[in-house]
Amino acid sequence: MVSIPLQSGGAERLVIEEAKYFAGVGHEVTLVTADYSDSFLDEFDLPANVSVRTYSAPNTASGIADFVTETGGLLATVPDVDPDVLFTHYRNIQIYLVEAFSDLDVPFTTHVHGSILWFRDNPRLLPHRRDDGFDDLIDAVPGHSEFQSDIDDALVPRGKAEIEEWLQRRAMAACDVVFTGSNRVAAELEVLYDVDPVVVHPGVADEWLSDHDETPRVELMDREHVVLALSRLDPRKRLDLLLRAFARLRERRDDVGLVIGGTGSHEETLREIVRDEGIEDDVRFAGYIPDDELPAHYKSADAFACPAWMSYGLAPLEAYGMRTKLALSADTFVKELLGDQRGVAVAEPRTEAWVDCLDELLDADETPGADDVSVVPTWTEYCAEKHRVLEAEGVL
Repeated sequence: MVSIPLQSGGAERLVIEEAKYFAGVGHEVTLVTADYSDSFLDEFDLPANVSVRTYSAPNTASGIADFVTETGGLLATVPDVDPDVLFTHYRNIQIYLVEAFSDLDVPFTTHVHGSILWFRDNPRLLPHRRDDGFDDLIDAVPGHSEFQSDIDDALVPRGKAEIEEWLQRRAMAACDVVFTGSNRVAAELEVLYDVDPVVVHPGVADEWLSDHDETPRVELMDREHVVLALSRLDPRKRLDLLLRAFARLRERRDDVGLVIGGTGSHEETLREIVRDEGIEDDVRFAGYIPDDELPAHYKSADAFACPAWMSYGLAPLEAYGMRTKLALSADTFVKELLGDQRGVAVAEPRTEAWVDCLDELLDADETPGADDVSVVPTWTEYCAEKHRVLEAEGVL
């Protein structure tokens, strides 16, 4: 399994859950990654038949030289592992080239966590402006125009984008199976690369659902109602919008507090918004919350807020699995599973829409029950479905 660096995050968790599952059904699994965090991997108690191999890669991946260096690192590592099947997460172009430039010839599948439309100001969109249906894809999702407003279309980035997208199309075509987690991304991949992806919905830990009644509550904040948000602190998560909406909400009611979990480059900007809005006493930054503490945090919140531009969204799925009411952005695409469920509200990514959404959600009598959360897939169900597809396609 060739992966992005394994340090934190939802995509990284998906990789680890796949590794655990396929090891559990008898396969030897090697995770090939440029870097990893011991503390992150320790959270998952990996079985003995999962090993980790690192390859040489640059600290950044912004230029052609960095791309060549990373491909060379994988070329020196992956054939040495001698796999029978290759799974990739984000590194499918490099693995396509590894197979082209080596004697390695094994089944090759990729999981696409989000098409190139989900990466901010991405020059790789430039070649696709010629594609039929491209403008419709942009118009269908608020964040696609919001976060693609300043693309560098100078000669060098445009030329690089043309090469990368030519390779991406060939890499996708070479895959035995292309997986993705939402119908939204599947529709985008069909337009961008002319592939027919298999949609398999990622899930939550099985024990979170079964152990709900035994999960304790913790005091998140001394308020009658507490809203919880949890994500990487990144502009794409729109926590700035949430903070401004929360400030307007506090003008309506004084019984609510906001807890934000996670770390990231946007933290100081968010703290500055808190100071500017005068809500320092009503907002708590909780920092990184370990995996084993997440169920109690979700269960203890009155509502979970996810205003993010997000191709799927594990955190809101986890929160709903703990029977917590949800506020989702119209472009958080786990809404495909949860948008019509009891205790879930979907709001356009505008400040006033979020003020009204949170106000109404906190006072809503309907909360998710045991029957409602049956819509939430578990990691076992997700991996078993992927396993079934791979066997049906003759890959495993």
